[in-house]
Amino acid sequence: VSRLCRQLYPAERNKLLRKHPWSFALKQAKLAMVNEKPVYGFRNAFRLPADCLRFVRPATEQVPFQKVGNLIYSDESEFYGLYVWEVTNPADYDVLFVDALALALAKKLCMPLISNRTRYDELHMEFTEAIATAKSHNAFETYAGATQQSMRATSFIDSRRW
Repeated sequence: VSRLCRQLYPAERNKLLRKHPWSFALKQAKLAMVNEKPVYGFRNAFRLPADCLRFVRPATEQVPFQKVGNLIYSDESEFYGLYVWEVTNPADYDVLFVDALALALAKKLCMPLISNRTRYDELHMEFTEAIATAKSHNAFETYAGATQQSMRATSFIDSRRW
């Protein structure tokens, strides 16, 4: 069982990390420009960091870009971005993420170990609820300030009020 867990754990962890821009797994980076130029569409190419599991967005929302493999194409001369990285230390995980990861592993191990479809379905339902709860709490914590900022009236909006 422990050997099977060791085999499954990294892939299940990384799949779960990729599913959402978890606040504990976000990193900002200045991407390194590479000599390889895009064939068309953009002037420059930038390499994503080796620990990048999911590119989230450029630092400046209005920057046009295209992700191709492990490269970001853009016309910018420097490219800054936000990405989900491969967090390997469980001490860094959010507790709700840990619950969801444990259920993902239990679900994955259920059929090979006990071959019980009913228990698998129960674990699937528990996982679905756990991942929804984890994403919801994380999204609120991550974007609460941005939401409040976007809700504030600007002088442009204020000037058009009755």
